[in-house]
Amino acid sequence: MGVNAKSFDGCRAVVSDKKTGASIADTAILFHDMSRNIIRIGQNLFQKGKDLDKVNVLILGNQGLYEYTGTLRKAASSVETEIALYAGKEKEARGYLRYEMRTKGRVESVFVADQEIKLRRMISVQIVNISASGIFFAATAGNFVIGEKIRIQIDLKGNVFSSDYEVIRLQKDENGIWGYGCKNLVSGRGKDENTMQSEPESAAEEWVVDALKENASYEVLQKNLEKNSGYQHLLAQVTHFLENVPKEEERTEFIENISEKIKDMTQEEIFNCIYRERPREEEESRHFLNVMLLIVLWGNYLHMQMPEITELLSFYVNMQIPFEKNTVDAGKTEEQKELEEEQLEKQKEWENIVLFLNEYDTQIAAYEKDHTGIPLTFLVRMCYSETATKRKDSKAVFAENMLMNVMHRPLLLSDGTLCTLEYLLLNDLSHSIILENGIGKRMQDSVEPAWFIPQKKVEVQIQQSTEEPEAEVAVDSKAAKDD
Repeated sequence: MGVNAKSFDGCRAVVSDKKTGASIADTAILFHDMSRNIIRIGQNLFQKGKDLDKVNVLILGNQGLYEYTGTLRKAASSVETEIALYAGKEKEARGYLRYEMRTKGRVESVFVADQEIKLRRMISVQIVNISASGIFFAATAGNFVIGEKIRIQIDLKGNVFSSDYEVIRLQKDENGIWGYGCKNLVSGRGKDENTMQSEPESAAEEWVVDALKENASYEVLQKNLEKNSGYQHLLAQVTHFLENVPKEEERTEFIENISEKIKDMTQEEIFNCIYRERPREEEESRHFLNVMLLIVLWGNYLHMQMPEITELLSFYVNMQIPFEKNTVDAGKTEEQKELEEEQLEKQKEWENIVLFLNEYDTQIAAYEKDHTGIPLTFLVRMCYSETATKRKDSKAVFAENMLMNVMHRPLLLSDGTLCTLEYLLLNDLSHSIILENGIGKRMQDSVEPAWFIPQKKVEVQIQQSTEEPEAEVAVDSKAAKDD
């Protein structure tokens, strides 16, 4: 890499031993002779080791990062050292070196649809290490996902510069601190033609398109959705079930009918039915049905087979409304007893699941009394509270899926805006980034996501990837806390 007529006078330089990689100096450049590619620093590096000769130098310039291989030279002053800079072929072969860099940074912008959007409140991060090709920093869990592009402002002992990065790796240490590995976008912009985000093509149900053209209210949209999706029919079945408490055979038929009908509902339809205020006279029936819907979502997110999901539905129904069994316990074989013990263990697991989902819907109902539509704050808290980030069980997988399914789906905001939600700004959640008609912008004050736009049904209705992040690697730093 050549100097390219850039003066590094006064810039910060991190010098490391080329042989060992050990850092030997972190100092300011006193003078830069651009004609000879020589810099002078205010330290005598020859005192640090007799065998020092070749070094690697990371220069933090006013416009970015520059990495060189260099040869040490004695300066006229005994307390200074000169370094002749040059680009080494060996360096190019092995890639860029990473330099430990304990300093603070701030995410000042995000990029959506080839647009830079300045954040109202910057996101604080802790720089862990840096190279000419990338950066690794620690930040609060959930701030970024793989593929997002951001502009980071870095202050390195007075040298303040901003660079654009793409998040390519997530890591978490044993203390639950999240690290983000990013590659430098050398183009100087957060997007290029190959990586531009675009607004998903809308394939909304025809009745929804017509209703939106007529500026239908939320109440009208939701009423039509519950009718067209079959939710109202399911609700009538549940109400009848709760009022009559049928026997075992009828229960089985009821559960099979419910599970078969739920399979025809899309995620948008299920979410809209769960995330709404419940009329007082229907609270019990809606809660009962919503937990059954959540059980189906749980099963899909955890890749359970439908027969197992149906078993879990049966367990929930029978736990809520027990019935007497006329089975005879006498004369059981050892094999039968072992099978019963296995079933008891499974039932303990099922009980844990349904109690969790029962509480989830109860909390959603409470949230909806004070908010409009989709409980964004509730979902974020569920995923990224201190307790949630330490949890690594199936509940965590469910919570992450419920939150991630809010993203990049066509939404109706409470002010009537049609958009998709692109960035969750955990330090400024009410001003998260949306994409409206191909234009990225921040959500306005007092506006909330209200309703998912139901999409045309496809063969596979409820499906969500639960891919795990890359292998966890320890991050030796404390994540900066957002205000």
